[in-house]
This record gives sequence, structure tokens and C-alpha cells, in this order.
Amino acid sequence: MKKTGFTYFFYFLCIILIGDLFLKSIPTGLIFALILFSQSVYLNKIENSFILIFFMGKIAGAFFISKGLIGFGGIFVLLGLILILNQIIKHKKLILKQYIPLLLILLLFIVSSINQYDGKATSIFLNGTIYFLTFSILFINQHKINFEKIGIILLILGIYLLLFSVDLNNLDGPSHLLDFGFLRDQTNIYSVNSNIIDGDFIVSYHMVGFISLIGLVFFLFKKEIHFSAKNLFFIFISFLIIYYSGGRQNLVGFFLVILVFLASEGKNSLKKIMATLFFLGTFVTIILSSKSEVLTSVLYSGGISEATEASGRTLHFVYGLEYFSNNILTGVGIGFHDYGNDAKWAHNLFIELLAEVGLIGVFIVLLITLLKIISLRKSIGLGFRSWLIALPFLLRSMVSGSLTTNVVIFSFIFSVYFLNRSNYLKFNAID
Repeated sequence: MKKTGFTYFFYFLCIILIGDLFLKSIPTGLIFALILFSQSVYLNKIENSFILIFFMGKIAGAFFISKGLIGFGGIFVLLGLILILNQIIKHKKLILKQYIPLLLILLLFIVSSINQYDGKATSIFLNGTIYFLTFSILFINQHKINFEKIGIILLILGIYLLLFSVDLNNLDGPSHLLDFGFLRDQTNIYSVNSNIIDGDFIVSYHMVGFISLIGLVFFLFKKEIHFSAKNLFFIFISFLIIYYSGGRQNLVGFFLVILVFLASEGKNSLKKIMATLFFLGTFVTIILSSKSEVLTSVLYSGGISEATEASGRTLHFVYGLEYFSNNILTGVGIGFHDYGNDAKWAHNLFIELLAEVGLIGVFIVLLITLLKIISLRKSIGLGFRSWLIALPFLLRSMVSGSLTTNVVIFSFIFSVYFLNRSNYLKFNAID
């Protein structure tokens, strides 16, 4: 199938899947198989490996767990690593040089966990290394990578997760087209009514919006934002998934991504920013004039989902800061500690670091990281767009996830060196 054929196919698939949120007629297993097949044909090996390692391990793992099959998510991650193994070997010297400072941070986490035996530090080390290798190979081979294709597949995976969540937990789904945050509200109500606690199997609404935000960044990464039908369609799909999932940091991230991309486009950027703000203002005006509860749901607390979200996170933060106040210099050590309400992490990267490695550990981590960022600015001067890939990960790390997954922030920082054009030309000239 030619590129244009694939594009029309994905137009059609997105429309069908969004419609199925209301109709609930297509088996999620069939959708999952179709996406896997499309991804394998549409993307090259390196593009496939990125999605397999970063996302498909979790998505496939969730699907197979829902069928009573454990451990299949790891198989997808292993497959992704196999796909780029020859590239890792080929560029091993270049990669090792950038990996050493990240290795120091990961070893610090290992040392900090010396009195803990729960495997958290090991997971951080493995994930941090795997994410670093995956980013490095993707960036080194960026001349072979179609970032737009990756973005489209991620957006489709975002719709799939919406459908899968509704099917898995027997949710009602959106009651109307402007049903903001239906996934968040209905999932939280389901969790309370079913006595589900942290750690039980349930799809996070944050994950749904997060994948869509990453998809938007990749879709726009190598292009100017023209108001073409194709661009507007996939930008709208990204917004709709984030809108339905209900994660506020993802909604903020959506508009930040659009505005930063527009601002980096030179002479036409001001007109495009003004147009974006105009459409945003029009959208809000329509909501207000229709007396919808959407805006209230976005801005204010209310109802069971809001009480659960706000009080839960605040409690996690308080526990983390209390750990820090009792162990200011060295922290309590890397581990799955009690952060309240059965949570085993602080849901905030910085608080988690303060609580578990203390001031000394945070100072070392920040020193190594800042020195790396300064060296990047001096040597290659990466632009805004290069750093935008990290924005969704950074937003997530402030409100969700453990250091086991949020270590990806450090993996990106120490691999982004390869994203500069002059560097990857130099690397491939060496080969």
C-alpha cells in the first residue's frame, strides 16, 4: 500500500474507532490485531522498535492480562530490542560515551537502595538503560525515520486505549460528543464501587492522554504546521482523545505543544498563533454559551473523581515530604515505600527523589544533568522542537508514575545529543 493509501486508511480507521466509542460494536481484540498488523507494515524496524519498547509492552500487556495471560508485555519489549540490536552494536562506542553520565545516576539509585529488596532500583536501572538505547538509535537514524508515521500510530493506539478501557471495565462511554473527561470520571467511580486499589488491573486515564500527546509531538516534529486537512484532522484526533481521557496536564500539554511548534516557524508563526488562539477562544465561547459543564469540569473540583484525584495526590506529596524531612541528607532509600492510600510512589518525580535519595542524591543528579544540558547548548544548540519530545514525559512525571518509568526524562536528556543534524551526519559518515 502506498503512503497516500495508508493515510486514507488511517483517516477511515480513526473515524470508525471514534464512532465505536458510542456504538461499542467492534471487538477490541480485532482492533488490537489490526493495529499490530498496520504498525508492522507501515513502520520500519527502528520505528517499530520505538513503539514496541515505549508503549506496546504496556498496551499489549494490558490486553493479554485482560485475557488471563501474564508476561506477554515483556515479550514485545524484548522484540523491540532485538529489532535494534544490530544498530546498538554498530554505534556502541558513540552510545557508550553518552551513556556514562547516565550510568552514574543509575548507579546512585542502586547504591541508595542497598537496604531495600523490592526490585525498584533494578527496574529503574533496566528501564533507564533501555529507554536511553531506544532514543539513541532513533535519533542516530533520524534520516531514516518518519516521525509523522510514528505519531499517527500512537494516536490510533490512544483511541484503542479509550475503547479498551470502556470494554474492560464495562464503562458507559461518552454520553455525548462534548463529554469531557468521561474516562477519568467513569474509571474513578468504577474503582470506588469495585473496591479497586492501586496495583490492581485498571487502565490509567493519564496513559491514554499521554500516548496521544506523544503522538501529536511526533506527528508535528519534522514539519511546519500548515492548516491542511491532514494536519487539522490528526491534531483534532489528538485533542479529542486527550479531551475524553480527562487528564489536565495532557490538555495543558496539548496547547503548549501547538503554540511552541507555531512559535518556532519564523515569519508565519504570529499569524498561526493568533489563529490558534482565535479557534481556542471560539471553542470556549461555544461551551460557555451552551451552558455545558465541560469548563467547570476542567477548572474546578467536584464529584467523586475530583475528590479522589486531588486528595490522593496531595496525600502522596505529604508522605514524600515527610520522608524527606526525616531523612534530609540521604533520603529513605530507593524503594516502594508507603505514600498513602496504598500508593508506592509520590506521583511527583522531584518529591520522590527528595524522599528517597535526599539532598545529597538530588544534588548529584541535578549536577550531572545540568552539566549535560549546558554542554548540549554549547556544542550543538538544540532548538525548541528537539526538547518538545520530553514535554509529555515531563508533565506526566509531575503528577503521575514512579521513578521506574519517569527515569525516561534522564534517558532522553543523555540521548538527545544524537538528535542534532550535524552530529548524525558525522556519525553516518564515520560508518
